Amino acid sequence: MALSTGSTRRIRAGLVAAALTVATALTPSAALAGGATASTASTLTSPSWVGRYETQIGNDPATVYYPAAQTALPVALLLQGANVPKESYSEFAKIVAGFGFAVAVPNHQRAVGPVSGLFPEQSQTNAAVTWAAAENARAGSPVAGRLDADRLVLLGHSFGGAAGLFAIGNTCTVPFCFGPVYQRPAALRAAVFYGASTTTPGGGAVPIANAGVPVALVQGGLDGNNLPAARARGCPRPRRGSSRSPAQRTG
Repeated sequence: MALSTGSTRRIRAGLVAAALTVATALTPSAALAGGATASTASTLTSPSWVGRYETQIGNDPATVYYPAAQTALPVALLLQGANVPKESYSEFAKIVAGFGFAVAVPNHQRAVGPVSGLFPEQSQTNAAVTWAAAENARAGSPVAGRLDADRLVLLGHSFGGAAGLFAIGNTCTVPFCFGPVYQRPAALRAAVFYGASTTTPGGGAVPIANAGVPVALVQGGLDGNNLPAARARGCPRPRRGSSRSPAQRTG
């Protein structure tokens, strides 16, 4: 499901704060090298400064964004909102890459019950670590010899943010994991999510034991399915239909 241009821009604006947070949380000196600040972030994201290429992470087609001349790049895995295609995050991914990350944005196709679509799951974190180690040694890769496979950060939007939270919690939680077990990779170092929570329909929030993995949550009114006022109704779940407009159905 493609988003409207206006909806994509609104989500991107909210995610920019996440980009700045994850950059300073993991690599503060690199993020602000040369006196760069939040107001000058756009100067780090020109097409000539950030490259991109297509690859495959596990069974998923993915786009990787990377800075042109930096080594020891941590990997940032972006977990998409439900049925939000990876192309919708391209400008955001460029911003994060501009701060010194290799940003991997997969399209993760799977079925959740009777519904099939783009739905992230916890196992993508393990697949990303495996991919990073192999890609670092792959002849011909634009990032060969430049990836730090031992440092993974998660970015996530809506459904993807919830999947990331449960991944950090190191528990197998349906519909983000179908077990029987899940093991959080040791490489996972930090996470930033937009429009995400662990609340359940009719219940309270599920606590996340994130020991050793700092988490930043960015919340606002830009995600059509996960508004602050709807928090008590729980995390967005895949469903067959919606009365919302395409611009509002953001994952």
